[in-house]
Amino acid sequence: MESTALLTLYPHHHPVEATAATSLVELLATVGLIGSAVRMGQRTHYATGDELLGLVTFLGCAPHLVLEPPPAPHPMAFVNVALTGPLAVPRLRRGRNTMVPPCPACGARDHRWDAVPGTGEPKVRCGACGTVAPAAALNWRKTAAVANCFIDIWGIYPAEAVPNPTLMERLAAFSGGPWRHAYLLDEWDPPVS
Repeated sequence: MESTALLTLYPHHHPVEATAATSLVELLATVGLIGSAVRMGQRTHYATGDELLGLVTFLGCAPHLVLEPPPAPHPMAFVNVALTGPLAVPRLRRGRNTMVPPCPACGARDHRWDAVPGTGEPKVRCGACGTVAPAAALNWRKTAAVANCFIDIWGIYPAEAVPNPTLMERLAAFSGGPWRHAYLLDEWDPPVS
């Protein structure tokens, strides 16, 4: 199986309205994060826009970025952007790199934070003591995300790049609240939009 990596941007503790998907795409095109649409399977991805390097700071001395889609595009073959949502209910997104937060009740860092199905807001259960907690209230240390809308920048590995404050401010103005970012490697149960 091919490894996948992405930087995801998401609204922190506030939903994006279901009707805002088109407006969000327009905003991302206007600020220059996204370019033309690229169909990959059942999803629409976007080539990066002209302002990617001004909106996302790549760390390290010489990052190698493939920005043009190859003849047979695949999400990990080049840096691209995809939107997930707005979804009807928030989702907890985790991956192979997710750091286990301590339980607010017992303090254990049990690797079995199990999702509690059917609760609307994503909740997890501590595998050590059974405490159920809202997933958004836990400190996942930028290795998990909880929201109803995500901007996924594919081909970005953990700590390889960070969103510029200008981009995050534009997103906050758009949705009426702050945005955060997280890194996901080999995501479990990726949401579908």
